[in-house]
Parts: sequence; structure tokens; C-alpha cells
Amino acid sequence: MKISNLAWTENVAFPGQGENIDCPDWVTIKDKLQNLLNSSGVVKLEAEDEWDRSKCLDVNIEKNMYFLTLGEETEDNWIVKTYKNPDVEPPGEMVEILGNRWNNQSICFDAKLVLMIFEEFFNTGSVSNKYLR
Repeated sequence: MKISNLAWTENVAFPGQGENIDCPDWVTIKDKLQNLLNSSGVVKLEAEDEWDRSKCLDVNIEKNMYFLTLGEETEDNWIVKTYKNPDVEPPGEMVEILGNRWNNQSICFDAKLVLMIFEEFFNTGSVSNKYLR
């Protein structure tokens, strides 16, 4: 698995700043994540496997809430996995992150866990089903 691109945007609701970095190293990815985890914005990591199939891990960030998705290209489909918060009882409440409404059952409130998920994706090209399903 090869990490092909890091894209990030800060303060999406306002004229913000952002950047695309080809073939980033973990230090660069971690730095961008840590800068945004207490702010607002989007961080996206793209990768390609040995069969040129794409994978994309991204997090939408606002007010210490993190909406994570992992998109995976298969032979004939695109599968999207999301975080399932084990601490939120169904049916949950709707919360807003960057203008989109999400059920808080899909929201991570742990910045360290977000960093760990991104590091796992960087190192393996995947994320455990324990975190994203």
C-alpha cells in the first residue's frame, strides 16, 4: 500500500487555507492532524494498493468532534466505512460538523484515537473493523 496524497483544509466555513502533499511521510501527516484536531477542517489521506485500487481515509473536524470515513475501491464497487461510537446509546442525537448533520453514534470524541486510526492506515493501508465498519 502506498500513501499517495495528503489533503487538508482548515476553517472550511470561512476562506480557509489548505494544501495537497504528494507522498507524505508520517511526521507531516501527524503534524497536520494535530494542528487541526482542536480547530476545524478536513484531513484526507489517499492510498493505492498493488492492484491500483484506491482507498481514502478522511476526518471532518469541528468543536472536538471527529467524523471519520474510510472509502475502499473493490473490483466493482466503492465501500464506505464509518466510526461507530461504543459510548453513545441508540438512537443518538444529530450534531453538526462543518454544515453537515450526523448522528452522534458516528462521531468520535477522542483526538488520540483519530491519530491512532490515521497511523494505522498510514502503516497498513487499512483500519481495523474495531474502529471503522
